[in-house]
Order: sequence, then C-alpha cells, then structure tokens
Amino acid sequence: MTDELLPCPSWCMDHHEPDPNYDADGGAHYSSELQVLLTLADDYFEGAVSVQANAGDQDGKRDTNIELTAPGEVWTRLTATEARQLAEHLIVVADLVDPQVAQH
Repeated sequence: MTDELLPCPSWCMDHHEPDPNYDADGGAHYSSELQVLLTLADDYFEGAVSVQANAGDQDGKRDTNIELTAPGEVWTRLTATEARQLAEHLIVVADLVDPQVAQH
C-alpha cells in the first residue's frame, strides 16, 4: 500500500480501503448510483440503466471514470468527455422521436 493516500473526492459515497496485499493499491471511491427505470422493457432488457462515478487510486495517482450499466450487467466505462458527448447524442435522438418536447 502506498504511504500517502489520496483524499476522497467530494462525491465519494462508498469508500473502499486499499487492499493490504497489493502495495500500489490506494483504495477506491464510488458515487451514488443514479438510475432510469426502463418503461419499454422486454424480457431481456428489464430493469434500469444506471450511472455512477468511480475512481481507483494506484501508486498515488487517480483513475476516474463514469460507469454506465444496462440490464443484464452490460456495462462500460466512460471518460467525462465521452459521457457529455453521449448525453448530447441522447438529447438529439430524443428530440427526433419526440419533437414537441424539443420545441420548448
């Protein structure tokens, strides 16, 4: 374990202590999980899509990302820039299928 641990980020709601068996491990941090319940769910995609910030500390450095999880444990990690791009694309496509809401 590294001698100096990085402080928790302001959004950390779930802190995991460093693994004492791994010298470089500096712990992990997780935000609250935000979910959107899927109303057009079928048997395969039943449930919610969730998003959560997480960070892993190693050798005094922090790797921060955004985890996007769909039903069936399909998930990916995004950078903040990628998450913003995805959000923009979701709004564009939502406006295509529901143009009256877009005319605000």
